[in-house]
Amino acid sequence: MPHSRPDDEWDPEAEAAEDADVAADDPDADPEGPQEIDLVAGDDEAETVACPHCGTDVYEDADRCPHCGEWIAAGGGGSTWPLWVAGVALVLILYLAYQSYGAGGG
Repeated sequence: MPHSRPDDEWDPEAEAAEDADVAADDPDADPEGPQEIDLVAGDDEAETVACPHCGTDVYEDADRCPHCGEWIAAGGGGSTWPLWVAGVALVLILYLAYQSYGAGGG
């Protein structure tokens, strides 16, 4: 059942035109209009950076690449070594230190 209106002669197009005229006269009248920060000159394009995995341009504040789906590290430029490589290097260093000082009996 359609909702009844208090005025059966209501014209949504005429109301929209009236609202547009009011908004044209007073930019503060439209709460959904552009904010002052949106009107700053020279800020027309959003900053983009290249995805470190596929090279596609993505917005600099994106968490994931929309093209390849990989996570984009905050700050970027982090270590590219896998964790296991660092673990093996640490074990090797500890083994060599043990052989030099611990097993040698010094």
